[in-house]
Amino acid sequence: MDPDSRWSLERLLTEPVFSDFIISCKGVDFKVHQAFLVANSTFFRSVCTLPFQEAEQNHVDLVDEEPEIIARMLSYMYTGDYDDAQIPRWAEERCIVSPPCSQTQTIKDKEGLYGASEVQTESSDGKIPAGEEEWGKKISRSGKEGSKKASLSRMEVNTLVYACGDKLGIRYLKAAATEKFARSIAEEYKSKHFQEAIELVFRVTAPGDSEIRSELLLWYIRHREAVTGNLAKTMAEHEPLTWKVYLEMGEALDAQKEGYASCLAKLDARNAEIKEKDAKLRTRDAELRGVREPVLGAKLTLSKMNI
Repeated sequence: MDPDSRWSLERLLTEPVFSDFIISCKGVDFKVHQAFLVANSTFFRSVCTLPFQEAEQNHVDLVDEEPEIIARMLSYMYTGDYDDAQIPRWAEERCIVSPPCSQTQTIKDKEGLYGASEVQTESSDGKIPAGEEEWGKKISRSGKEGSKKASLSRMEVNTLVYACGDKLGIRYLKAAATEKFARSIAEEYKSKHFQEAIELVFRVTAPGDSEIRSELLLWYIRHREAVTGNLAKTMAEHEPLTWKVYLEMGEALDAQKEGYASCLAKLDARNAEIKEKDAKLRTRDAELRGVREPVLGAKLTLSKMNI
């Protein structure tokens, strides 16, 4: 998308004058447009078109999502891309913190099934639901109650964006997040938070996931020498069958490498033998030339004398 078109679409997010729907998550409201939601998400298509209370109120509360992940999701919906390195600039201008209120309707995905949702009600005292507190603990690195959460790595951002796209039925967002995740692995696998990012993948994606987990498995295969300790333990715990296949495949690859190494050793020995014989032939040829040249010189002298 060219910069002018992208800027024009981002203006719809920065200037919510014509918005007709609100997405809330953890006290932050995003004023958006149903046309973009319905065009991109099967979840929002159901919410906006079926006779739900959310369709009447033009408002939905995604209690399990992080505002910065929703901001990236919206960036993708409007422009076809998102930045995994920083929160969109428009998000700070567009976010409105909602005051605590009673009887706020929230919608929560049930067992990861699109459209199979249930409406829940927050407590009147405005306390954060237990699920949100647990989610905060899952992605926080500090481990201290009340402390500020460290910023997410690109791997973690792309993992959470992928999980968001999976829950909300945004197929192309999942593909984009998978592609960015694959690139971020190559750049961050030596970082101190790599192990935490991998554990997050297994927490927020379903067993047997064929996209982002597959990219992680490919990394394991390509960097077998780095898969030790906790990295190996994490894969064995969450994907036991895949791990078993991985180990067997690794053993087969090691056997092939040993076979190749043996063949190379034999070839090297044969090449050394050929070089040795070639050296002997060159030495013999030099000796013959040493004998032949005087004889030829004598014949030439005798020939001149006869003339």
